[in-house]
Amino acid sequence: MTTTAITGPLHPLVKYLRQAAVERRHALNTHGHMAKEILRHQHWNTASDQGVYEITGPSRWRYVGTAEDKGHLADQPDYVATTARGGYEALALALAGFRAHRQERAILLNDAAWQATPMIAATLGVRLATGDLTWDTGESVSDAALRLARDAAWKMLDSPNPVFPRAGDVYAEVAEWLGYGGDADELVRHAAAANVPDRRGATRMALAREYLAHRETIAAALAGTGIEWGGERLSGRQAAARAGLADSTWRAHVSPGAAPAADGDGAWPAAVVDAWLNSRARYHQNAPIW
Repeated sequence: MTTTAITGPLHPLVKYLRQAAVERRHALNTHGHMAKEILRHQHWNTASDQGVYEITGPSRWRYVGTAEDKGHLADQPDYVATTARGGYEALALALAGFRAHRQERAILLNDAAWQATPMIAATLGVRLATGDLTWDTGESVSDAALRLARDAAWKMLDSPNPVFPRAGDVYAEVAEWLGYGGDADELVRHAAAANVPDRRGATRMALAREYLAHRETIAAALAGTGIEWGGERLSGRQAAARAGLADSTWRAHVSPGAAPAADGDGAWPAAVVDAWLNSRARYHQNAPIW
């Protein structure tokens, strides 16, 4: 697998989120007043908190009926429905035809991409050290991992599934691009032994354990080729939070060697914490959901 450098200053996913934020502000400025008028009418003149309204012209509207009676009109052009929970912002966006659902999904995917990046970096490190990956980019390992994560998230944006994307979904997409590596039958046996129900989880666990077992060798191999690791470095408190543990509990894991020790500067690469989480058969209940 050969990686290539980013050719533009911003990833398409980031560009989309920024443009969507601008469009959202414009929609609120343009349609916010009418949305407030409609909600005010509903509050004072109807018995239901869910109604259907027809938009008859610029800043003009009329009440059609309750959602129970007229809900079938809500998906038609020039009609909008108010909801029990939606405030004026949700209604203003609906009036503007703003694709709020797509933006919300993009935000979820971008968050999942950030969450998956350290584990993707760990995987890249393993593949580089074993010679399975050719590096022809000037990016650091962590920057390349973030780019790959965002590439995966961007590809998933218009897919209906998963409904609520998580870091594991983004990671799995990247792992498919990179090639899982290793023997498939061995991964299945590894999954059964660790009580991991799926091949994706088993692969992630195997690569996490490989990274933790050889991270010093991996670091030396990268240093020898001039490839920088980059990425976030965490204090003890930050590492504990990322692992979903209290600070004292994290220290109790680190002290006897049950969790990875800090580097010489007293900090943990985020990839090390995430690899430790993914190396375990069961995550702590407060740890990030993969």
